[in-house]
Amino acid sequence: MKNIFYKYTSGYGMSEDEVDDLWQVIEKYYKKNGRYYHNLEHLQFVYDQLCGVEDLLKDSPSCMIAVFYHDIIYSIFSKDNEFRSAQFAERQLSKCKAFSLDITHLKELICATQLTYTYAHPDSDFLCDADLAILGSRTPIYEEYRANIRKEYSIYPDFLFNKGRARLLEFLLRQKSLFKTEYFKDKYEELARQNIEKELQIITS
Repeated sequence: MKNIFYKYTSGYGMSEDEVDDLWQVIEKYYKKNGRYYHNLEHLQFVYDQLCGVEDLLKDSPSCMIAVFYHDIIYSIFSKDNEFRSAQFAERQLSKCKAFSLDITHLKELICATQLTYTYAHPDSDFLCDADLAILGSRTPIYEEYRANIRKEYSIYPDFLFNKGRARLLEFLLRQKSLFKTEYFKDKYEELARQNIEKELQIITS
């Protein structure tokens, strides 16, 4: 992921030393203890998903950089991780005075990964869908994802975790579509609903 970050940040007014400093902070946060899912592997997954639609993005560099910051602040006790992550990204990127991309736009992209936040820019739909694409993974990958999420919430007993998780899964199933773009909808919608319904049945039985 380090080389990918360098790829999308180089050439936008930052020196090599500035990019290196930014990357070290990113790596530090995503390697924190307790990050079984929201880690560098998750960033790689989201990035790989976006690579499939990069030619459809209006502002590929901003969208790709947003990937690296969208979960940099992550606490199981907080409901505003995305907003705090956006603020963190602003603080980090603002240190690079010559950075030429629109930081406000980048912040909005990060905030849009919060399920109820809306940002009227087509790239935000692709980023959100890439973030949720894990829901449409094949069974072994989905089960690994589910197990890692449970590890992140290991402080909670099963009855509390399952209650909260069930609310989220039921919310997702009530949506007309889990995915906002036709690309991700066609690719993942059917299997994602099957996975969610199966998990919901397991934790509520």
